[in-house]
Amino acid sequence: MTPKENFYAMINGGEPEYAPCFTVDFNASVLITNNADQPWQGGVDPFGVTWSMTHEGPIPKPGDFMFTEISDWEKYVKFPDVDSLGLEQMAAIERQNMDPNKPTVMMSVCGIFERMAAFMGFENTLIALAEDPEECMRFAEAFANDKIAVIERGIDLVHPDMVALFDDVATARGLFMSPECWRRVIKPFDKKIADAVRAKGIIFCMHTCGKCEDIVDDYVEIGAQWWNSAQPMNDLKKIMEKHAGRLVVDGGWDSEGPAIRTPHRKSSPKRPNAACGSMPATKTSPSSRSSSPPPAVPWNSARSWASSLIRGEKESTTTRARTLSRSEGHLSVREARPQPVIVRIRQSSHRRLMAEKGANHGIV
Repeated sequence: MTPKENFYAMINGGEPEYAPCFTVDFNASVLITNNADQPWQGGVDPFGVTWSMTHEGPIPKPGDFMFTEISDWEKYVKFPDVDSLGLEQMAAIERQNMDPNKPTVMMSVCGIFERMAAFMGFENTLIALAEDPEECMRFAEAFANDKIAVIERGIDLVHPDMVALFDDVATARGLFMSPECWRRVIKPFDKKIADAVRAKGIIFCMHTCGKCEDIVDDYVEIGAQWWNSAQPMNDLKKIMEKHAGRLVVDGGWDSEGPAIRTPHRKSSPKRPNAACGSMPATKTSPSSRSSSPPPAVPWNSARSWASSLIRGEKESTTTRARTLSRSEGHLSVREARPQPVIVRIRQSSHRRLMAEKGANHGIV
């Protein structure tokens, strides 16, 4: 059974031979989204947002907001012409490195919430969701239309088996906003994106890190057949039992401790195997066909891999992979956890909002 056949056996409720490893058993299309959404090596994206590199990957340059009031978004946001993004060249580079026996997943990073935060910062985004959800929805609809145009072009160029929409709307303790707020403001437009993907005959995957279990049912409802990264602060057993045969749960590894693990860390494979390994239609990452834990593939090597593709090299992720130690600047998840903060409504408002970042109750 090839990796692609194994993938479709999982999706279609068959009997896969093994739980695939993303870094081994998939072709990853990352250059379309590099040009359209978020530069993997940092720099300015097509919207004019500057991204800074960290050891964990690119982030919007701290404090460098394009605007702070959601009502101003139309003054500043100029959606790029898809023809100007160089997607054809990126797809041509990626196709040279794709194995036809492996399924291809095309990533679409920086979803609706993340894009708002890239423009406005997290605090201003949360305030906007509380104060002006209608304007947030107007932005979300326009942005979803732009996403769809890029994704449809990417599908025509790369011919992926699955498209993964990335939108990290949660922390390790819960959603950034209430489930009701997410359902009102973001869900309709995530569904619009999912519908466009599925209309092309492509599997839709929703990527959300953190404790997002309150909206996983909604992911299934809008058409997601795959959920990544399914971290164990969620009740994975309950989710898998409820959605058996309809949703592949991709993840299950214990993310407590260093954010980028060293190879053969004993605590990494134990928990997912116990929590997920016996469940049907489940992919537990970063597992492989072997019973031994796979070598760590740090973010930096994914970035190096994308860089090598941009330069036209054909080195694989595995050959470029190297493990970055704690001494090279990595923070542990525990050290990097967000602390409770008070978010105050801007002075022009007659109301004040207090929200604890990452709290289960959200802000609305």
